[in-house]
Amino acid sequence: SQVNACTSAPCLNNGTCITLTTRYQCQCPSGFQGINCEQIITQPCSSSPCL
Repeated sequence: SQVNACTSAPCLNNGTCITLTTRYQCQCPSGFQGINCEQIITQPCSSSPCL
């Protein structure tokens, strides 16, 4: 029998878990990245540091 890797809800920050053959993949919402959507994507230019 095949194990559903998404059963443990590994994706963080409202990421969507997709079950693949032997593993899972997280589809991250806007603003997040990483294997489990654990990293916040920073916008280094949002504070207008460049003149």
